[in-house]
Amino acid sequence: MSRITDEIMGHADDNDGIEEYDNPLPDWWVGLFVVTVLWGIGYALNFHVVAQDSQLKRYDVQMAAAEQRWPESDVAVALAFDEATLAEGKEVFVQTCQACHMEEGVGGPIGPSLVDAEWLHGSDPEQIRATITDGVTEKGMPAWGQILGPEKVRKVAAYVVELGRNASAQPTAAADPPSEAPAEEPAAEAPDEPEPDLSTLSEDERRAYLMERGKRIYETGETGLACTTCHQATGQGVAGAFPPLVGQKTHMGDCVNHATLILDGLSGEIEVDGVTYNGVMMGQRDQLNDLQIAAVISYVRNSWGNDYGLCSPEDVATARAR
Repeated sequence: MSRITDEIMGHADDNDGIEEYDNPLPDWWVGLFVVTVLWGIGYALNFHVVAQDSQLKRYDVQMAAAEQRWPESDVAVALAFDEATLAEGKEVFVQTCQACHMEEGVGGPIGPSLVDAEWLHGSDPEQIRATITDGVTEKGMPAWGQILGPEKVRKVAAYVVELGRNASAQPTAAADPPSEAPAEEPAAEAPDEPEPDLSTLSEDERRAYLMERGKRIYETGETGLACTTCHQATGQGVAGAFPPLVGQKTHMGDCVNHATLILDGLSGEIEVDGVTYNGVMMGQRDQLNDLQIAAVISYVRNSWGNDYGLCSPEDVATARAR
């Protein structure tokens, strides 16, 4: 490059009259360029040789951290059976599983026994964990893996496995020797509670009866399933498993619609308060009569802050006739 300052290159005819000077680059620019070249060489030596760093190495570190935080598969982690893990697993079981499988996993009207010799979906620890994680949609068991996360699933799976082991280890009780004492006569059964004619009661008496009887049915089931088993005593349900009954006037509808839900049950996906539920609620058409259903839905519609009015046996009869 020529060092003559302001020498015209003579390109104006080819550039619409724009003249070009043959001036050298400024010293500050040349110096900065030299510095960046030297800096790049030094950075490359430090990055690859001194620090032994690279984009690939950083990628591997970040992926390892992500795998630890969000494991893709939990199958490789074996179940632990130490006292602390089993105690925490029991807490999870009581909060989420006991509603259906009952205390100590003995089973009930909804969930099967977890302490007998028959396993519907496999008795191997990994099979038990997979069943808890993925659920059994057709049987109304939700996929707890999405709700609890892998750590709690491992702990409750360990507790369930331990329940089965303890049950298997129990010795079979020997038959009692025949007793020479005369057999006691069975106690006489209490007579069934007479059902009142609600039309003969005052409004306050009718409300008191429906709420008291409804609460008893909700908590004990009488001849059907106890509602509290799934929806809890507070009506709040279990997030992701059993929907709440608090503030659900839209889902309940009027008395006839609400009675239909109790009579015929419900299955498939529903969304309540932004949470999707995919379970099975068994119908009580053959277990509860019209007065019982009227009482329990009246209780639900007027408890925990709900104020949706009382329902009558005639509402249930209308629903039953559909």
